[in-house]
Amino acid sequence: MNDSAPDDSRHWEELQELFARFEQTPKAERAAAMQAAGVAPELSRRVLDLLSAADGMDAAPPAKALPSAFIGPYRLIREIGAGGIGAVYLAEKVADGVTLRAAVKVLAPHAVDKSFVERFYRERQHLAALDHPNITRMLDAGWGDNGQPYLVMEYVEGTHIDEYCDARNLGITGRLRMFLQICDAVSYAHRNLIVHLDLKPSNVLITDSGFAWMTRRPRRSFQLQPIPAPNRCSTNR
Repeated sequence: MNDSAPDDSRHWEELQELFARFEQTPKAERAAAMQAAGVAPELSRRVLDLLSAADGMDAAPPAKALPSAFIGPYRLIREIGAGGIGAVYLAEKVADGVTLRAAVKVLAPHAVDKSFVERFYRERQHLAALDHPNITRMLDAGWGDNGQPYLVMEYVEGTHIDEYCDARNLGITGRLRMFLQICDAVSYAHRNLIVHLDLKPSNVLITDSGFAWMTRRPRRSFQLQPIPAPNRCSTNR
């Protein structure tokens, strides 16, 4: 093991920030751009690895249907989101004659190393603790036959909040009602020492009834991050 390699669990936020910053940079120019920006060489190498893996996923033909693909007891139907370190699928499980639809989040094969798996476990623990009507719930978790860990989230059929508001020509009052629902969900997460690292319109879905859901369907990152416990002995104010 290379002792100079960055610990992904400790540098996670910085890796995500650098990934997003250089994602649109042409592949041949990324290394030079990071060097010019003063990015540490070990972090630069790790970000380049993640970007390269994401490029490979983007170059692959989109998965329209996966009728025979399973992970655990869940049959994967189609891909609904993908990113550098994972993908999310619409899936279903049949139990006692009842069909359950869910969003199954699978860690990409190149990301299954010790630090990412440890973080995946932590995210699973934090997701399971959240219980709010405007936050999609975690339903299950496990390991696939190929050794890939997965999370099973509540599947919400809805429209992105910006598209929903524009399509219905909602005024300020209607938009604020939805905004307040999301504020309540974010406040709840913060009270549980969780921050959403990718809060944007595409991660807020509105159902036909006008109910807002804050989702975790990653395009480029796993989105929830625990806030470190405060140092109660600190004298800083």
